[in-house]
Amino acid sequence: MTVDGGGAKRTRAGQFGSAFLRLAIGIAAFAGVLIWLLPDWHALIDDFTPSPVGFALSLLGTTLASLVTARRWQLLLEAMGGDRLPFFTYLRALVVTRLVGQFVPALAVDLVGRGVALRRAGSERGLGHAATQVVVERLLDLLLPLGLAAWLLLSPAAATAEDLTTPLVCVLLVAGLFIPLVSPIARLAIAAYLRVSTIRSRGTTPPQPPGRPVHVDISTAARISALSVARLLTVTLQFFGAAVAVGLVVTGPHMIGATGVAQITGLVGLTPGGLGLIEWGWAGAFKHLLADPTRVAQFVLCQRVCVIGNFAILSMLTSVGGRGITTVPAREP
Repeated sequence: MTVDGGGAKRTRAGQFGSAFLRLAIGIAAFAGVLIWLLPDWHALIDDFTPSPVGFALSLLGTTLASLVTARRWQLLLEAMGGDRLPFFTYLRALVVTRLVGQFVPALAVDLVGRGVALRRAGSERGLGHAATQVVVERLLDLLLPLGLAAWLLLSPAAATAEDLTTPLVCVLLVAGLFIPLVSPIARLAIAAYLRVSTIRSRGTTPPQPPGRPVHVDISTAARISALSVARLLTVTLQFFGAAVAVGLVVTGPHMIGATGVAQITGLVGLTPGGLGLIEWGWAGAFKHLLADPTRVAQFVLCQRVCVIGNFAILSMLTSVGGRGITTVPAREP
């Protein structure tokens, strides 16, 4: 009994130490961004008049991004053998986990928190099944920003781009190439999940495979890719609103390119909510574009406030709006 208790205490201490270290790294990285951009922090509040229109645009972008991301999650999870649940269940689970993910490593929240939310809503699939879908989703969320980042950082014409044609072509090309890959990647992910779970079950009942073979038809795959493009554009609107809020003047092509860079650094998932890492992505992209360092410093602060505030508002609204909604899964015939 004493040994077990001691082991549990050491485990909790290790978890606390790891969480504290991640937070410390995030805070140090965040402070490093501000020092790099603006040695005199007093300049942060000089000539700063926040725009309500910008905050409204940011909230609109977050709302639209949440809607399209929740729909993509629903389509992909059902195609991979998940229980059929109401769309509102996915939306509410998404915004709540996004809010929680601002204070703990976002990847861990996505891999575990989403599955927990669906189980509470009545899903009979295991947490590992939901985590498998998140991995497939994140792969697409990595490929699209990679195309944008490559254009922004490697193309000589990016610095003077004034229209969205080139970055949008990059995004659509990557999304189109991904369409025929959605189904085989989903099958491979489920097969790997079942294999690993069977090995780890050690004599207990292993998770059951989906009731039907995993197959994402071309139409569904195309919708998933289209929703991924819509997600990227609406997330760009979210951060464009934050730029407007602080008076950072940036063109549409540069905003979408910088968003791609920040999305990549945010996927690392080392610090709580990507703290510091996302900010370095923004700062590096805008520094590359020779933007006003004072406005960029104000922006990296504002975008963090906007994201937390927006998801707090949406979490409250979906929690109030979801009272009384029954979310029993509809079984497939």
